[in-house]
Amino acid sequence: EIEEANDKKIFVALLTEKEVTPIDDKDPSSVYLILRNSENPDFNLKSITPLTTNIITPLQITHLLPSGSTAQLSLEVPDFDEGLRNRSVASVFEAQAFPRENKFNALQDVIATADITEASLPWIIVISQDLKTFNAPFQRQNNTNTLLAILIAITAAVLAYFGSSYLTKPLLYLANTAEQVAKGDLGARAKVNSEDELGVLGNAFNSMTDQLNALITTLEDRVTERTQDLERSSQHLRAAVEVGKAAASLRSLDELLSQTTELINKQFGFYHAGIFLIDTYGKYAVLKAANSSGGRRMLARAHKLKVGAEGIVGYVTQTGEARIALDVGQDAVFFNNPDLPQTRSEMALPLIAGGKILGALDIQSTEGEAFTEEDTITLQVLADQIAIAIENARLFEESRKTLVATQRAYGEQSLIGWQELIHQEKNYGYRSSSSDGNIYPIQEKTNETLAQTIEENQTNLDENDLVANIPITVRGKAVGAIRLVKPDNAQLWTQQDLALAEVLTTELSRAMDSARLFDETRQQADRERVVGEIANKMQETMNVESVVRLAADELYKLLDLELITIYLNAEDDKGKEETA
Repeated sequence: EIEEANDKKIFVALLTEKEVTPIDDKDPSSVYLILRNSENPDFNLKSITPLTTNIITPLQITHLLPSGSTAQLSLEVPDFDEGLRNRSVASVFEAQAFPRENKFNALQDVIATADITEASLPWIIVISQDLKTFNAPFQRQNNTNTLLAILIAITAAVLAYFGSSYLTKPLLYLANTAEQVAKGDLGARAKVNSEDELGVLGNAFNSMTDQLNALITTLEDRVTERTQDLERSSQHLRAAVEVGKAAASLRSLDELLSQTTELINKQFGFYHAGIFLIDTYGKYAVLKAANSSGGRRMLARAHKLKVGAEGIVGYVTQTGEARIALDVGQDAVFFNNPDLPQTRSEMALPLIAGGKILGALDIQSTEGEAFTEEDTITLQVLADQIAIAIENARLFEESRKTLVATQRAYGEQSLIGWQELIHQEKNYGYRSSSSDGNIYPIQEKTNETLAQTIEENQTNLDENDLVANIPITVRGKAVGAIRLVKPDNAQLWTQQDLALAEVLTTELSRAMDSARLFDETRQQADRERVVGEIANKMQETMNVESVVRLAADELYKLLDLELITIYLNAEDDKGKEETA
């Protein structure tokens, strides 16, 4: 096929588009690589897109490009790269398809592109031919038509010269028709009024014009249809990216599901969009969000479908495969949901994250043939993004709950430590006097106002607004309170004064908790040191009775006991007692 293409001066290439991460404005968002071509093997694994140092290294690391510099791996065909990026608008364009030896007088080519729609084959087929060769058949056809017109004119003149005037008019008319066709009027036809040679010539001419017209029309229709399909896929992809981007920014699962259905309706204009999630037992797919009024009614009555048994949603949530249902065609499906009476087409896409089926995205349209297999591929990208966002929202909620529980448990443990410390102290706090500037311990318990401040865990002012009671909070729990009393002739407490006092109290709380933790750590270290010393002493003694006596003596001294008794049990003796 390559040799035949070379004979016809046709350049055939198989390309692939690889997305890259641009670092600056000069870097492209993707590059087009030649996998195979019919012109020169040296062009294989070269980039049509001008490469920069920022993007060539990642491509070489992933073995998408061989080693070499940007100049060695880039083909100087910038118009070709621009045409490929605009192929969704114009799949046929003019550009230089490959570098020529004569750079100053390089030929332009007519390039046609076609994307392979298989997800496993992200390839682009490119066929091109230089303009001169491409236009040669048309030029020959024009030459033929011109020559034919000249021959007909000469024949008409000769026949006219010999008195065959009745042949002049048909020949002139046929010549005029040929000239119209040569100028691009493919609707012009020759009138055939006889079955002689002129009639055969006119019929042949008309047949040739019909075939040419049909060929051009068919080609234009196919190009138009393909362009429309590409535009539709491109629009769906852009909309899917917008919805996925918005969904990824939401952390609340309920808000994520509700906003996603609304965004799908806004971006795609579907009649109904609903999200089903499989329940904990894996038996039912429960409707969690919907944008349509009928969908909201189904939400109100907790609509659910049995997995693997009811509707295409049940099928998708069991198999993990997308499915389309239409009300037209050989496999027509009758939609009888009273909440969605206008549905004529339905598509269900699986929501899969981490290899697990989370649910299904259900989309319904009022058009009879609204969905195609190509739409399934495009919209599955959106479903995958939604599934990942749902899983992230669930993990975020679980992490939040775990953090709250941990903080609560740590706060309760800290409160227990403070209660033990307070009960060990003989005084209940300290007070400072303005008369001598000294600090004195408080022997009496807290009054009712301070007790209320600790219980409510909020700042309180007495009735005269001269006394402020501020709670001392550790890990969200009030472990005490500070009482600030102004003189009778002083200014009342203001919000700024209270805010400053609360900030200082917060710092006091942190310092006190740090000191308590340090003291507990020191006490724990002392206990472990004493236990280690006692254990070392017992290990140095090899006699059982000496070990027992040593243990009793050390425990007696360490714990300040009045009496210690150690019992050793034996089979022939009900009990033997060692007392110190």
